[in-house]
Amino acid sequence: MKKAINIIIFFLLSLVILTTYVRAEDEACKISISADKTTLEAGDEVTITLLMSEVNKTSGISQILSILEYSDDIFEIIPVEDSELEANLAGTEFEGCEIIYSGGKDTDATIKNPWYILYMENNGAKGIYGSTTADPQIETQIIGKIKLKVKENVQSTNATVALVDNEVFDAETISNATSTEDLTGFKISDSKIDLQINGTAEINNSTTENQTQKQNSPAQKENNAKKEIPYTGVEEFVPFIFITIIVATLLYLGYKKYKDI
Repeated sequence: MKKAINIIIFFLLSLVILTTYVRAEDEACKISISADKTTLEAGDEVTITLLMSEVNKTSGISQILSILEYSDDIFEIIPVEDSELEANLAGTEFEGCEIIYSGGKDTDATIKNPWYILYMENNGAKGIYGSTTADPQIETQIIGKIKLKVKENVQSTNATVALVDNEVFDAETISNATSTEDLTGFKISDSKIDLQINGTAEINNSTTENQTQKQNSPAQKENNAKKEIPYTGVEEFVPFIFITIIVATLLYLGYKKYKDI
């Protein structure tokens, strides 16, 4: 009996380790964002850097699609000029899209594989499309820098910039697709960064109170909780396994204590 319980506990521990590892490996890559400063004044510019790492597709990642979330009341995007890229996009489905990053124009010496990022809006969603101008990439690297400017006369507040609904495409997927409608990428986890805005406008107490009540409402708490659930689902699954381990351990200790009675 003791040997059987030990085997069960060992199996459950192994299952936790294996499950966590496999779930982490499910994603094609990781895209994280960072800011060159996290405390801003009205009129300040902030550079949001996109870093691609932990690429798990051997054929390499060459394109990304994401939703860029930020408050229009606080920030405005600063576009970049690249006439050569505009000419290359002419006649494609991306003609007329706003260029918000061009690796070919970036003076950063660490940029070895230039990417570009385009901005487009559809039904209120702020979409971005990124593509490498070199071969599909497997190494950790910067794939974009997005500049945002804090608007004048903003209130002091906390702000969040996030990349959500991220989808990446490897070379194999793109080459096998027969059309753009047939092209399906790989979903990866969201990424966000929190910023502090020191505004110049007076804060309306009644507005602030209403916003606080709204944020603390049951519906808002539920929405916030859903946003915190990672795409991989590891946190959803692992607690159940740990509970099972605890129960099994207690059974084993109880058996050990009273086995000679």
